[in-house]
Amino acid sequence: MRVDDATFLMVEFEDGTVSSIETNWMAAGHNNELSFEISGEHGAIRFNWDDCTDLLVRLADDPSELAGFRTIPIGPKHREAAPYGSIPGLGMSQRNAFCITVHEVLNAIAKNRPARLDFFDGLRACEVIDAAKCSSESGSWQSV
Repeated sequence: MRVDDATFLMVEFEDGTVSSIETNWMAAGHNNELSFEISGEHGAIRFNWDDCTDLLVRLADDPSELAGFRTIPIGPKHREAAPYGSIPGLGMSQRNAFCITVHEVLNAIAKNRPARLDFFDGLRACEVIDAAKCSSESGSWQSV
């Protein structure tokens, strides 16, 4: 059976924003490195489940003596994380994050409003994956 170990995806959005997505399900030494980094003209933010107690933030207008990422311990002042820890930096598990998602969906149903994600978001994600496969095979950009 052939399985892709690593994937790199370049993405350009309609507004010209560019992004990259990397996946690797067997990289040695990366136990649970489900992470993201978002960078823009006003700063950047990083999160990694391997170190799920912290959020790293860098603001572009920080004075030079503060240049670089600073650590913000996730804790009770963060609305979704508050029920899972009364101490900043205690951390959440992926189970806690799943509970937050279920809470959001049930809350949306109770308030008769759209949840943050729905079936069509999942369908759209599948369309992106299919376009990535086609792009890999053709060596060209694919529209979604």
